[in-house]
Amino acid sequence: MSERASRHKDSPSLERRGRGADPDKSSIGWIAVGRIIGAFGVRGQVKVVPTGRSPERFRQLERLYVGETHDRYEIEHCRVRGTEALLKLNGIDTREAAVAQRYVYVYVPESEAIELPPGEYFVHQIVGLQVHTTAGEHLGTVEEVLSSGANDVYVVPGPRGEVLIPALKTVIRTIDLAAGQLIVELPPGLLATAKQPAIRRRRRRRTGR
Repeated sequence: MSERASRHKDSPSLERRGRGADPDKSSIGWIAVGRIIGAFGVRGQVKVVPTGRSPERFRQLERLYVGETHDRYEIEHCRVRGTEALLKLNGIDTREAAVAQRYVYVYVPESEAIELPPGEYFVHQIVGLQVHTTAGEHLGTVEEVLSSGANDVYVVPGPRGEVLIPALKTVIRTIDLAAGQLIVELPPGLLATAKQPAIRRRRRRRTGR
């Protein structure tokens, strides 16, 4: 999961104040911990929705890496408001600069990922798994993890069309990361709701709970 646990980008100049380019960051694994959804106020604060369960996570961080280029920003200030974190990042000092980061994901190195309790996984661990039923039928590969509130939903396009699998203990029987597969026991009628490939909706590319 991105740093959201599943119960699972812009390239501005690195020379801007507040950003840092780590020379070896191409070899680092990254975890998405949130997404900037807009600006707050006129002094460069950004509104960030966490990919995890709580915006309190941002109080524990000193810096974030922004966008697909993972440009480093120090966190000057963090305030939690409801389900959002309001962040002031060093170098983003105007509302216009904050608006320019809208819809961009923010990351931490994989080494700084929170430790999950047994039975929970990061979104990036779930995306890409091959999905099979307990009867042995191959349904496809997990393409995306949607957060629906009560539980996550795994989007699995394959021979049956696009199958939406609820991430419930009664449905997800086995997650085997070493084998790269996920075994499911689907509720009756779920496959009948699968969307056929020809009418699959287009999605904006996303990263990885």
